[in-house]
Amino acid sequence: MAQFDIYTYQFQRILKCSQTEIEFEGIPKSECTDEQWENRQKLFGKLFKPGVKLEFKAGRSPLIYEIVYDDYDIIVMRIANEKIKFINGADFKPKTIMDYPWCYVVFDNRDGIQRMLISRNKKAWERTDIPARIFYRTFDKLMVKQGMHFSSGDRPIYPKHEFWDVIKSAHQGVNRVLFKFPPTNLGRLLNLADNIDAIRHETGAAINVDMIAPKGGVVNLQQDMVQTDAMVSLGAAAGHEVKVWPKGVRTPQTVGKQSVTVEILDSLLNRLGEKDMFNSEIIEKLIVELNRIKTLYA
Repeated sequence: MAQFDIYTYQFQRILKCSQTEIEFEGIPKSECTDEQWENRQKLFGKLFKPGVKLEFKAGRSPLIYEIVYDDYDIIVMRIANEKIKFINGADFKPKTIMDYPWCYVVFDNRDGIQRMLISRNKKAWERTDIPARIFYRTFDKLMVKQGMHFSSGDRPIYPKHEFWDVIKSAHQGVNRVLFKFPPTNLGRLLNLADNIDAIRHETGAAINVDMIAPKGGVVNLQQDMVQTDAMVSLGAAAGHEVKVWPKGVRTPQTVGKQSVTVEILDSLLNRLGEKDMFNSEIIEKLIVELNRIKTLYA
């Protein structure tokens, strides 16, 4: 079974480009049209079509990739990280060869879902957020040409109980809690915290909620507080870290270290790229797995 971390991705519409903005080659200074915005997921999906050459880079080195499957708004690809491997040669002397360990990436680009699943393979990358940042950086440059940004959370989605576990472990209480929420337009996330969305809708900006206790006191945090629990749910589902300062501790604890992991059969993914007479049956099974994720997590 291949283990996957789950990331959420979003599109942020560029409504106005100042005449004083720095111009970048290949990036038009034009706002996102209504037509582009309505078709944002289709425009993103076109990046994976035959004839389009994507350029993923780790530092200055380009990474090799392969589109395994692309249909039904679901894209499956493999991406490899070039590494030097040391082996013993026939002359009993050490020699080096190039190795290309890889991981699977699944984009669920269906309307209202927008998830990116990255399989864990420590031979390729120690953590999945490393290739995730490469994807976000690459796709943001491409989607800006369509008048919008491509963005995500800081990390994979995580179980919201992690926040409450940190609060319970702070036996003297906490002095401060900092939530950071970037602009959000994905319905399944907005439904988790309507109070945050109302403010963001009026300002069109990111929202920071900074809960600070009075001097010598502690922040009142209870799991049955609907507003607070909604913010915790939004942070967990979108992959936005939360900072918690336990009383008497200067360095904050970061909530969002325990990623939610899902499993998908390797054999199912491997067969997707083959000219298999049962290909439709295989994709149906994959969709069942993706729908299960949709049901379990916001």
